[in-house]
This record gives sequence, structure tokens and C-alpha cells, in this order.
Amino acid sequence: MFEILTIDLIHVFTIFVFGGILLYYATGYLYFENRSYQNILKIMIIGSFLFFIFDFIPVFGIGLGHFAFSLLIKYFYDVKWVYAATAWFMSIFVAFMLSLSILIIFRMDIIFIPN
Repeated sequence: MFEILTIDLIHVFTIFVFGGILLYYATGYLYFENRSYQNILKIMIIGSFLFFIFDFIPVFGIGLGHFAFSLLIKYFYDVKWVYAATAWFMSIFVAFMLSLSILIIFRMDIIFIPN
């Protein structure tokens, strides 16, 4: 149980830090209006908390976490779903790869990668 909690905390922390920075650049790349660090910080705090909670729901939890982030981006920036999901995907891809790298370096279990 402790290992699962540690893996989730590493994943959520990397999403929070690096995903937030990358989300700021993704919103700039997609020309979002009223782009600010305050909006990114709100999205990342609320989204990371929801993602951490949803991650414990079997099968659908991770999908709900990603949906929550897209919903928050849509809400805070008042954009279409396609732009919100694109901005989230652009920011999460690099953060996810970094999270996997950290887990591999510390030899922690990753569900879909066999040892």
C-alpha cells in the first residue's frame, strides 16, 4: 500500500510541477486569451488533488483525472473542448514521460511495464 501511495505521489507531483509549466507554454502556443500563472496554479492545484483522488478508482480513475484537468482548462479559459483537451495533452505528455523516468530510475513498479 505504501509503494502504491508513493508511486501516485511521484506521478501527481511531476504532473503538478512540470505539467503546470508545460501547460503555460501550451496555452500560449494555442493562443489562449487571459493566460496567466494564477490560472495555471489554480488548475494545477485543483486538478492534481482531483487526479490523486480519482487515481484510486479502478479502471476509470485515471480517465476521470484527465477529464477533470480538461474540464478545469475549459472552465478557466472559456475555450472549446478540443482546445482544452489539446492543451492538456500537450502538457501532460512530457510530464508523464518524466514521471515514468523517475519511477524507472528508482526501480518502482509500473503497471504496464514488466520488470
